[in-house]
Amino acid sequence: MRIYHGKEHTVLGDGSIAIEGAWAGVQPLAIGLAAALTFLALIHAFLLLVPALGFAIYLLILPTRRRVTFDARRRVLRIEHAGPFRERNARPIPFADLQAVRFSRAGRKGGRVLVRVVARTSWGDAYLLTLSQGTDGAALAEGITRALGQ
Repeated sequence: MRIYHGKEHTVLGDGSIAIEGAWAGVQPLAIGLAAALTFLALIHAFLLLVPALGFAIYLLILPTRRRVTFDARRRVLRIEHAGPFRERNARPIPFADLQAVRFSRAGRKGGRVLVRVVARTSWGDAYLLTLSQGTDGAALAEGITRALGQ
């Protein structure tokens, strides 16, 4: 399971809630690419250096992201991915299939408390993303409840 770290949520004009998070694996991948780029430069493998450098710059500019939207107008939960490791077969989850949205502690990172957000559906749990401590979890939970109730 990929872990996505979100920092804030946005309330859209129609009452929908959007949360965006970046893939937690980007940082280790970037460190690995930096080591590979150094090695390629040392052995003068310029033919391999150019594509590796291009991919590293791409990851820095456009990291793999997940956007979770509680779409109040269409009454669905949409999970969208962007970036090089996106999942193309994403399907929206109707609000009728959502039983609950749970917030649970997911450990610590850099001294900050992490909160995992999981949607309980009629067919099982769906991981949405992990929020850092700076996120207003109470306002997010209230907004989600409001969006689901409309």
